[in-house]
Amino acid sequence: MNKPNEIDLFLNKYWNSTKINQGDSILLHANASRLVKNCLKIDKNFHTNSILNTLLAKIGPTGTIIVPTFSFKSIKNKFFDIKKTPSEMGIISELVRRSPLSVRTGHPVYSFAVIGSNKKLFENLDNEDAFSIYSPFKIIHNINCKIAIMDLPDSKSMTFYHYIEQMNSVKYRFIKKFLFKYKGINNEIFDKEYSIFVRDLDKKVITDVDRAGDLLWRKNIYKGDKPKFNTGIRVAETKEIFDTISKIIQNNDAIKYLYSYK
Repeated sequence: MNKPNEIDLFLNKYWNSTKINQGDSILLHANASRLVKNCLKIDKNFHTNSILNTLLAKIGPTGTIIVPTFSFKSIKNKFFDIKKTPSEMGIISELVRRSPLSVRTGHPVYSFAVIGSNKKLFENLDNEDAFSIYSPFKIIHNINCKIAIMDLPDSKSMTFYHYIEQMNSVKYRFIKKFLFKYKGINNEIFDKEYSIFVRDLDKKVITDVDRAGDLLWRKNIYKGDKPKFNTGIRVAETKEIFDTISKIIQNNDAIKYLYSYK
């Protein structure tokens, strides 16, 4: 048996050991460094495309993969190219972004790339506000997408919490507008304003959400493996997450789970 087949066998076994199923719509936040390292032990010439290809095979033709292709450098540079600005969210994110099968949403900071049966829901989406009802987060919520997190704490992955915070109009964040030089899908360049629901730095607010992740584990909403153990992938349904975190906010307990002060 040749090396590429060994890689596919290993990766198929890996995905089959997770809570990801055929037909799932998955929002995947991933630190794939440990998985890549294990693949390189099998074949030093291994290509990372095998990770995406086997994942797509796992979810099948009725499934959907959504990845964050966030670019925080766009804020500093005040420039975004929807076709060329790279994702800062890791290897798998870039594989999806660069795939000819994917579409990318248009927010310069909080964009997503999507492959699969629900791709058309995200196609040509250019949401001016990062976390609003017109954003990809709302679509992800509406279709009860599963959030899958590989080898990352909530503090490095669960941007979905900020959508929940905006839907519940928390007082420790506010809408801030940013002006970008924007290069669109047809290479046209124009100025456009976008907004983000940011933490209140004047009040020294710190995003502090790992405690919310601990709660989701205790409530058995997260299922699977904790970071760096076994597959390192945990999975949860967005509607369960939304309802649980919304209740926390509505009970004035957000400071216990979502934020703190310097």
